[in-house]
Amino acid sequence: MRKIPAKNYIICVIISVITLILVYTLRHSYLKTQEKIDNKYMSFLSEILDSEIDNYVVDSKDVMIYITDLSNKELLKKIKQEFTKNNYSKQI
Repeated sequence: MRKIPAKNYIICVIISVITLILVYTLRHSYLKTQEKIDNKYMSFLSEILDSEIDNYVVDSKDVMIYITDLSNKELLKKIKQEFTKNNYSKQI
């Protein structure tokens, strides 16, 4: 049986470490990009917690309440376009 040289193991370990570092770096970059995109879509709206809704409605007579699932990016794009087109962003 043929013996495998030690340098092949060293090369395999180096390639594995470089691959893991590259994957981690790309994942980190992707998550930061996704976070910026999420913040960009929701930056035009203000958030009101469940406990604050009653007080907010009493203070502001003309109120529009918008509840959504943040995972649907296409829907958020369309809604943002409609809100900005109709100048609703100040009322939401």
